[in-house]
Amino acid sequence: MKKYLIILFIALSTNTFAQNELTQLNFDTNYYDAVNKWVAFPVNEDGKSHNFGIIYIDQMAGFTYKYENDLIIENNTIVIDTIIHNKSISMISRLSKNTKKVAILNAKQIEVLKLNDKSKWLDVYTSNENSVEYLTKIGYHYNHIGASQNAIKPLLKAYTMDKAHPNLAFELGFAYNATQQFLKAIPVIKEGIKTDSKNHYLYKELGYAYLGSGDLKNADLIYTKGIKVSRNDAIKCEMAVNMANGYFNSKNKKELKKWCDIGRKYSSKTPKYIQYFDYYEKEIDKN
Repeated sequence: MKKYLIILFIALSTNTFAQNELTQLNFDTNYYDAVNKWVAFPVNEDGKSHNFGIIYIDQMAGFTYKYENDLIIENNTIVIDTIIHNKSISMISRLSKNTKKVAILNAKQIEVLKLNDKSKWLDVYTSNENSVEYLTKIGYHYNHIGASQNAIKPLLKAYTMDKAHPNLAFELGFAYNATQQFLKAIPVIKEGIKTDSKNHYLYKELGYAYLGSGDLKNADLIYTKGIKVSRNDAIKCEMAVNMANGYFNSKNKKELKKWCDIGRKYSSKTPKYIQYFDYYEKEIDKN
């Protein structure tokens, strides 16, 4: 009798697991972590169906969603919602930072929905995936939407191939800074300045990396150079804010005042930064 119950329990467990494979949708994945994956979005307005498709990166346009159809969960399985759509309608949309989290479809769901042969068109977008140009663009798109942790792998791969590729040092340095890997950012950005010495964005990122690593002396030197190089008052003012913040945190009143004065000179296009200079000078004596 006990043997029979054990076998019955195993059979029920196996059946339940198989049902879960087909019916479970976990909407816990950021869209930028589901590139080249079949995904479903949270429930539609009808309260039961989900639109599904594939997410990919268009090298020029960025994160893109190609809608395939709608699906529903019924009778312990996953099916195309033929009531709403009796045939697949191809629609493409660009994804933004506000895109909801998605559920990645598992292998069983992909098989039941007969999607295995429907993603071959992706080859068009990944055919040059090992080129420096492609990898740099992909890294840019990850950085642009705030997923710099995902940008590092393609950018680093490109960097090992061609350190001097346009914008590559900036993108990789930016990704390292955004993930607080300041000591890795410094040599990359310095390398970029060797071939693009008039790029004020490189000086801005290098100064930020020095500040992040606690090296105020080199940050000061780089921001001073960056302000001389730049012709953009907004960038100059941003550099000054960063440097002033560094001296505020280190309680260096003399250098703080110098950088607040520098920042105010270039604040006409970014008046919002003036409040930071005022705050730093007002509060430094209280700390």
